[in-house]
Amino acid sequence: MKKIIFVNLVVTLIWLLSMPKEKEEIIMEEEKIEEEIIKEIEEEETVVITKYRPLSGETDDTPLQTADLSEISMLKLYRGEIKWVAVSRDLLKKYGYGSKIKISTGDPDIDGIYEVHDTMNKRWASRIDILTHPNHPLGKGRWEGKISKI
Repeated sequence: MKKIIFVNLVVTLIWLLSMPKEKEEIIMEEEKIEEEIIKEIEEEETVVITKYRPLSGETDDTPLQTADLSEISMLKLYRGEIKWVAVSRDLLKKYGYGSKIKISTGDPDIDGIYEVHDTMNKRWASRIDILTHPNHPLGKGRWEGKISKI
């Protein structure tokens, strides 16, 4: 058994030493990409995703100001120039204000990269609210999806 292991080790070393540098770099790059993909998959979380509008009935008494004190531009929101979310307090610990998160639901109207700027009511957990312009439809209202930090 020891001879087989030794032979395998010697063959592997000879093979590695005979490889041109370019192939070594390609293999190292492939391994790095594979590690990043595995890390991203491991860090995904399943959450409930809803939409909210910056209106008094759906927020606090300052609907155009987020929890991190960012001001919501209705024009930029209408044009889709800002993609912000509110996260439940349990998620805020991991995805702090300013964090970029990737949302995947299978719905092209929802999937994408968003920035965390707001916090949801304390009664919610494992939940994300997507900021939506009042003139835009809310869609089906609730999705289950995966999120990961970018």
